[in-house]
Order: sequence, then structure tokens, then C-alpha cells
Amino acid sequence: LLETWVTSLWLGMSRQEGVYFLGPRSHIELLPHLREHYRDTVVDCSLCSRPVVRGQRCSQAVCDGKVHLQCAARYMGRREEPKCPNCEAAWLHEIPALVENGREVRNEPPRPATPPPSSDRARRRAPSSRRSR
Repeated sequence: LLETWVTSLWLGMSRQEGVYFLGPRSHIELLPHLREHYRDTVVDCSLCSRPVVRGQRCSQAVCDGKVHLQCAARYMGRREEPKCPNCEAAWLHEIPALVENGREVRNEPPRPATPPPSSDRARRRAPSSRRSR
């Protein structure tokens, strides 16, 4: 029976731990019911707006910011000083490693963009758009 539910995507199974969890079909089919009957429990990710089951919550009592672990890794892992996407308070949680396709990916801060050429040089180099008549 469990294998049938996994095949039909009602359940998923962790290959490493052998643990079953709700699959994508369960999330899609049950979400309206959960939102209606558990309004205070179903919280959306502040970054991707999908429901969060396991994640991190902002440490500020007045903020309701919550993010998936993977969203935290992707969004905050690249910042030198991670901040809450809702209230901009310092993010005090440990940022998890970014995992894609079952492999850990280095999450490096973005490199500064190379400055554009000065406007004088750019104007001198740009071909004239006017035609002489």
C-alpha cells in the first residue's frame, strides 16, 4: 500500500533514512483543507510563498517571517549579514547548506559588478544614430 502511495505521489520516501513524508500530490490536494481548518498553523514562506512545514522563523516576536530551510540557504547563504525578508532584522539562525539534486552546492556571495564605462568614453565610442542629409 505504501509503495502505491509513493508511486502516485501521495507520499514521498527518504532513501537515506527510509522515512515517509507527504508527497507533492498530498500538499496540492490537502492545502485548501489545511488553510481552512488550521489557519493559525499553516504559514507561508516569506520568500517563495509556499507553505512551510520545516523551516526557520524570524527571532523578532513581532515578525511572522518564516522560510524553508532550502530558501534560507539560497537567499541568505549569499549574504554577509543575513536579514529577515519581512522585517530586515538580523537573521540569527545558522544558514543551512544549499543542496541541489542531492549534492551540496557552494553558496558564494555575489561578486561586485564591473563598473560601466564612463559616459564620456561610451558616447565617443557609440556610433552616431543620426544620418547626415
